[in-house]
Amino acid sequence: MRLAGVELGGTNANLVLGTPKEVVERCRLPVTDGPDTLARIAEQLRQWHQAQPIEALGIASFGPLQLDSGQADYGHVIATVKPGWDRADVLGTLQRALDCPAKIHTDVTGAALAEGAFGAAIGCHDFVYITVGTGIGMGIIVSGKPVVASLHPEAGHIRVRRMEGDNFGGVCSYHEDCLEGLASGPAISTREGNRAMK
Repeated sequence: MRLAGVELGGTNANLVLGTPKEVVERCRLPVTDGPDTLARIAEQLRQWHQAQPIEALGIASFGPLQLDSGQADYGHVIATVKPGWDRADVLGTLQRALDCPAKIHTDVTGAALAEGAFGAAIGCHDFVYITVGTGIGMGIIVSGKPVVASLHPEAGHIRVRRMEGDNFGGVCSYHEDCLEGLASGPAISTREGNRAMK
């Protein structure tokens, strides 16, 4: 059985080809806008598929995502601040490239599920996976299943109490000083740049 996986992050897209037991090929692509990035990912998937058919595709993507399969925009990025990605049809675009079964979840939930199956959370039924990178995300697993309500938890946009004396404005274009705005990779980089200019 040949399987493909796509991890679509804020900066890079990581593609893997393999079997249920091993990865046989990897590919990393820079993330630009939605149409360009998805076209390049789809082309790589088609090349693998033409060499030998891929039977299923798993996608873990940055969000926010529509994860309700009953909605017309299931698998789309929704209401994002990332330029060129608002309403991008991630699932549909990539599934059409292979014409095989495909599933999608958030990148951080995908990582949480992997930790539960193969990593630090083996044997745990309830846990939270936190990532700090281009953004801040949390994959919440309860009773072995991802927490999904009307949307997945956007925990990076929780408003937090500032440390006394912290007057950094934040980098989140929605909230400025939410957790992501104050402590994500770009926030740390901006803080350090501000410090270097003083």
